[in-house]
Amino acid sequence: MLGRLRRLGQIARAEGLAEAIRTAWFYLRRRRPVRQWKAAGGHYGTRFDFDVDEDDVILDVGGFDGNYTADFLDRHDPGRIHVFEPVSRFQEQIADRFADDDRVGPHEYGLGGRTRVEEIAVGGSASSLYRPNMDDTEYVHVRDVKEVVDELGYGDVKLLKLNAEGAEFEILERLIEVDYLDRFENVQISFHHVVDDPVRKREAIREHLAETHELDYDYTFVMEEWTRKADVSARVAAGGADASAPTVD
Repeated sequence: MLGRLRRLGQIARAEGLAEAIRTAWFYLRRRRPVRQWKAAGGHYGTRFDFDVDEDDVILDVGGFDGNYTADFLDRHDPGRIHVFEPVSRFQEQIADRFADDDRVGPHEYGLGGRTRVEEIAVGGSASSLYRPNMDDTEYVHVRDVKEVVDELGYGDVKLLKLNAEGAEFEILERLIEVDYLDRFENVQISFHHVVDDPVRKREAIREHLAETHELDYDYTFVMEEWTRKADVSARVAAGGADASAPTVD
């Protein structure tokens, strides 16, 4: 509670009282889906419940301290997990934590809709490109998600996990723009209320996702997961998608 109040105070100072009030109202509306998500088991009850083979590829976007990747590896043995984290102090934690695990490929940049250098607000797991006027900031490297997917060379990815404090919108919008959604068997998203018009943008993205994926669960603006439709998976498989793991940079 104190952390949330401090955050609201930061928002009020940086963006004005009206934005702080809107954010507080969002927090109140979010309480019910948070309770529902926790009742379903929360992080451990919803985010790892699928089969993973030894040659499967995972993209962990918003790696933070590496806990998600560590929890995933406790339960599954994939071929490769690519972890994308733009903040330098968290990059170091990830690199140290998985230094001896050749399944993990750390990437010292974030993903977005276009390549750029941008200021990020650094605030633990809430670090965000969309609140750049907070107390602690640094400049980080963001890369176009299409360019990165093309560079890695994967035509079929087991899981795209997005917990990127607002960047999930531009990442998904870019994947829609280039018609890449069908490359991901599972898409796990935590949408955040930190961009302009987030409700409309989320619904527009979900309309596109529904063309290629089925919704597994939805805890609004907390966590949701989509699984690729069987006919789309069959089409991807028939196209000879290459899921072999290239060299990690």
